[in-house]
Amino acid sequence: MGGQGESEQPLLGIEFAEDEPEIAKVRDFFVTVAGGLEEVALREIKSRLKCVSKVRVERRQRLGRIHFRYDRSPSHLTSLECVEGVFADLLQFAGVTPGRPGLLRIAEAVSGVDLAPGVVLYNILNGIPEGSGVVVNCTVGRGHRFTSGELHQVIRLVLAETYGLEDDELQGPYSLHVRIEGKRGVIGFRLTERDPLDTARVPGDLTGATSRALVELIRPESGDVWVDIGCRSGNLGRAFSAKCAGVVVLETRLDWVIAGEGVEAIAVADGISSPLRDASVNGVIVNARRRSELRFDETLQAECLRLLGAERYGQVVLLCERDREMEAEMDEKRIPFKCVLRHPVHLGGDPVSLYHLRVTG
Repeated sequence: MGGQGESEQPLLGIEFAEDEPEIAKVRDFFVTVAGGLEEVALREIKSRLKCVSKVRVERRQRLGRIHFRYDRSPSHLTSLECVEGVFADLLQFAGVTPGRPGLLRIAEAVSGVDLAPGVVLYNILNGIPEGSGVVVNCTVGRGHRFTSGELHQVIRLVLAETYGLEDDELQGPYSLHVRIEGKRGVIGFRLTERDPLDTARVPGDLTGATSRALVELIRPESGDVWVDIGCRSGNLGRAFSAKCAGVVVLETRLDWVIAGEGVEAIAVADGISSPLRDASVNGVIVNARRRSELRFDETLQAECLRLLGAERYGQVVLLCERDREMEAEMDEKRIPFKCVLRHPVHLGGDPVSLYHLRVTG
C-alpha cells in the first residue's frame, strides 16, 4: 500500500493488501494546553498555521483543548510552541451512559477507529520508531460509574483483539488518548513527542510549553535582562531568554537547573538573596507555587526593588495562589507595586494566578 512498503514492519501488525485504498489523510486535529492559556495557544495556531477552520475551544481546569481542521502541510503542526501536545482527532462520538453499558459503547467506538492514519502521520513527523505497539491513556470525567483504570483495561482488550497486540506491544511507541466527558467521547492519536526537558521536572516546575505561553502574555522587551528567583529547572527563565537579552536564574540546588543559551545559573543559599548588583535587571520572575520559602513579603519585595531600581519602573512576574491581601495593598498603595495583569492559570490542576507587576517608584 502507498507509504507502507518502505517500513520494516507492518503498522501495528496490520498487513495491507496491494489493492486496498490509500490511508485517509488526517484533517482534524486538537491540541492540549494548560488551563487558562487557551487564548494564547489559539493566537499561535492562527498565526503559524494560517488556514484553520472549524475551531472549537474547550476550556478545562487542568488541560484545555482546541479542536480545528487543517488541510495544509502537517509539518507546520510541529512549529507550535505553546501547546502541550498535538493530536490527530480520530473520532468524536456520543451515547456514553454512566454505567457499564457506557463501557460497551466506548469499546464499540474504539474497535471501529482506524489507527493507520495517525500512525502514518506520526511517522512522517517523527520518523519510524522502533517497535509497533500503542500505549493507551484514558480520562473519565465526573458522573460515571466506571473508572479510568477500568476503561483502560477494556480498551487494551479491544486493541489486542483488533490488532493482535501482545502485552509488550501495548507500551508504545504510539499513544492513543481516550477522553470521556458526560455522554461524549474523543479518541485522539498523539503526533508530537513530549519535550525531553519536561521528563525530569522538579516539584512545582512548569513545562516548556506553559513557560513559553506565559512569556507570550508578558511580552518582554528584546533588550531586557531578567532574573528568575527560585527557578526550579529553569524552564520559565529559558523561555524568557528566547525573547530578551539574557536571564540569570537563582536556585538553592543547581542540580535541578538545566542550562540553556542566554541563561546563567547561580546558587543562592536562601533562594532569594543574590550577588547581582543594584539596579542590574529589568524584570524579576518569582515562581512561588509550591515553595513555602518564597513569599512576596517585605523581604522579597525589597530584594526585587534592589535588583530593579525603583526609578526604572521595573517589572515583576509572580506565580502564586491568588493573594487578595496583596491586591488590596496595591490598591491602597501600601506597597510600591501596581498590578498590570492578573491572569488565572491551572498548572498541574492547581489554580494559580500570574501577576504582572510594575514598580510604581
